[in-house]
Amino acid sequence: QSTWEFSFKLIQCSIKNKKWCLETNLTEKEIYKFFVNSALLLLARKGKEDYLINVDIPQLSANMRQHHDPSNLRVVFNMRDELIQEASWQGKDITGDNETIITLLVVAQIFWMHVQTHVAAEKSARDITAKRLDVLEPSNRFVLALHYSLLYNQFSPISCHQPLNIINLKGRSVFENTQIPIPHVFAEWKMKFRYYNFLLKSRKVIRNLVDEYMLDVNKEFLFQNIIVHSVDHYTFYKQMKNKIWSMDGGRSPTSYWRSQVHLVIWSHNLNTSIFEEEKVGRLDPNKYPFYNDLYRHLMEIDSELANCLLASTSW
Repeated sequence: QSTWEFSFKLIQCSIKNKKWCLETNLTEKEIYKFFVNSALLLLARKGKEDYLINVDIPQLSANMRQHHDPSNLRVVFNMRDELIQEASWQGKDITGDNETIITLLVVAQIFWMHVQTHVAAEKSARDITAKRLDVLEPSNRFVLALHYSLLYNQFSPISCHQPLNIINLKGRSVFENTQIPIPHVFAEWKMKFRYYNFLLKSRKVIRNLVDEYMLDVNKEFLFQNIIVHSVDHYTFYKQMKNKIWSMDGGRSPTSYWRSQVHLVIWSHNLNTSIFEEEKVGRLDPNKYPFYNDLYRHLMEIDSELANCLLASTSW
């Protein structure tokens, strides 16, 4: 379906402009929805007016190439109209340039914020292994193997030699980005947004269950491993399926095609059969009661998001 949409838009845009070209099919409202259903919402602060939200991206790795480096991006969203009020990037006004805005937001989400979830998941898996916590074994199954492939396999999105050529980012820049703290701005007004509401409530659930089961494990790392990682993938795919954007800031058909490869291969749809056995709600409740209790509590918060959760960071 994603390939069909891409081909249709390529032909449509090329006929209109009389040359092979593409443009994003995301509207301002869709960019707003992407934002409020992503980790980027954690950065948000109220703006000059109560209905405005400011999101600021700090200075990221110096190894990121200029044309897709989201450092110093500021976007002001209008909650009332669900539109972009204004935007600037590295001192330039880019208000109205939705092509650039969505590229920078996506790169910040994937290569700064999401990778830190992977770091936390790695620590969680190693913690479970070192302490031989069999009750949490499903959260350790695939994490280390996945990360080995992400670091060293030629098909990794950060490999210099990967044939799919998704984005020209060096592994070093991604590593450096994991050292840049994510400013978490907690605020009650954000609870009306589904992503934020589920994460805050599920974080409390997982912390309470760790205490109830008297597990000697880092609660925050486990939360990132089981919940944040899956929700990030699920909401990203749900918001961006059938959408086209430039993955690297370029305007060639190849730049837009890269977004489709990322969406299908690395973001992926978690509601496919290959993931079913590893979902929290599918684990044997007798063998793994912790996950059964977790699933039961999360279903009361949001059944759709509860059903997307994998037991570990395995994709």
